[in-house]
Amino acid sequence: QEDMKAAAEMTPEERRQMIEGMVDRLASKLAENPQDPDGWARLMRAYMVMGMKDKAQESYQQAQTALKDNKPALAQLAALADQVGLTTN
Repeated sequence: QEDMKAAAEMTPEERRQMIEGMVDRLASKLAENPQDPDGWARLMRAYMVMGMKDKAQESYQQAQTALKDNKPALAQLAALADQVGLTTN
């Protein structure tokens, strides 16, 4: 709750920096533990919300490599990628 209150008092630039920091931390966690399909989905969505489609596409490709033996996770991420307008080939 305190984080939400603090975010409400931030300037738009400060909020953007805070959000970018959170996304960067998620990307770092996935670099350390790439076997997290939910994490990849959150990262792809975050990049799309931030208007960073190229980064979302790159994350999707990284997820496909990391999860190549997890068919259900690949199907879930492909559906998300299609939903948000990423290339799924």
